[in-house]
This record gives sequence, C-alpha cells and structure tokens, in this order.
Amino acid sequence: MALKRRWGLRLCARLPDFVLLLLFRDCLIGAVNLKSSNRIPVVQEFESVELSCIITDSQTSDPRIEWKKIQDAQTTYVFFDNKIQGDLAGRAELLGKTSLKIWNVTRKDSARYRCEVVARNDRKAIDEIVIDLTVQVKPVPPVCRVPKAVPVGKSATLHCQEKEGYPLPHYSWYRNDVLLPTDSRANPRFRNSSFLLTLASILVVAVIWWPYASFLCPKTSYPSAM
Repeated sequence: MALKRRWGLRLCARLPDFVLLLLFRDCLIGAVNLKSSNRIPVVQEFESVELSCIITDSQTSDPRIEWKKIQDAQTTYVFFDNKIQGDLAGRAELLGKTSLKIWNVTRKDSARYRCEVVARNDRKAIDEIVIDLTVQVKPVPPVCRVPKAVPVGKSATLHCQEKEGYPLPHYSWYRNDVLLPTDSRANPRFRNSSFLLTLASILVVAVIWWPYASFLCPKTSYPSAM
C-alpha cells in the first residue's frame, strides 16, 4: 500500500507538467511560422532574384499572402489581393505560394521587403519575415579633378569619384605605380610625405614633396561587407 501511495503521489506531482506539455504542443501545431533560406540576398543589376519566404507550420490551407516594399521611410504593396502591384508588375511572380521572384532587377529595387502571412485557422494567425535586398551596380570609370600645379609647401586636393556604382565603391590611389596607404603616417616608406585619403575617394596632400609625381586612381571595388 505504501508503494501505491508513493506512486500515486509521484503521478499527481507529474500531472501538471504533462498537461503543460500537451498545451504547449497544441500551441505549436496551431501557429503559422515562416522561415527564409536567405534574408540578405545580393544580386547584380538586370539579373533575377528570389526573395525566400516559406511557411513551415500552418493549419490553414489557403492563407492570405502579402508582400510589401519598405524604402525611404515609405511602405508600398508588392503583392496584394493575389496580384503583383506597382513597378514590379510584369516582372515578378509568386513561387511556391509565398516566395517572390523578381526578374531584371534594377538599382531602384534595393530595399527591405516584408512577407506577411495571415492564417485564419491557426491559433497564432499572423507571421512575417523581412528580406533585405541589395542590387549591386557596377561602377563606371571615375571622373578625376587634379590641379595642374601646386606651389611647394601648399596643400592640394585630388578628387576621384563616380556616382553610378552601388554600394558606393572604394578607391585605391597610386603614385608612380605605387599603391598609397590611407595615411602617410602609417607607412615609414612615406615618412617624407604628408597625405590622407578621406571618404575613400579624395586624396589630400598637406605638403607637396613630389613635384613631378604621376597620380592614378584606376581601382574601384565594392565594400568588403557586400
């Protein structure tokens, strides 16, 4: 009898956890959940891209799907009422019920996109996922502005920029085919010189020690984060 009483007490002690487990499992089954295979896609201009939005759990067979574009503090519809909207009309479609494929992307398509799903038959009926799309644009040859002559001891500013590339490209400066560091003080080889690269596109020479130097700014590249 003592054994039975102890077993009964043990079963009663475990009963609340068992009930909570059933309730938790029921909540998971009745909740719509989304995932994405790539939340930060990067694509070259004029190529195609898929914005991945996948329903992993739902009890609703026909959920409502919406895509929105968030750009410059404005939110516009991309997919609404089962139709592609706005400037993506004619060059986008839904894949696998929820993912969005865009053809012939342009630099104007770089934005944050939000996939929203409403599943009315689920306990948690709404879920959303955000995709950050970056459309890279190849830079064009930069335009350089260099003074023809500068008095010794005076400072000069050498400009080398272009406005087509996205994200903004980084520049490398060369003097007589020798790559210049961003700061002359960081390299003993240039201790008799004084210059500083600012904004990765402008070379500021504080003291001119190179009266017959040839400067070149031919190299551009995307930021390493991209």
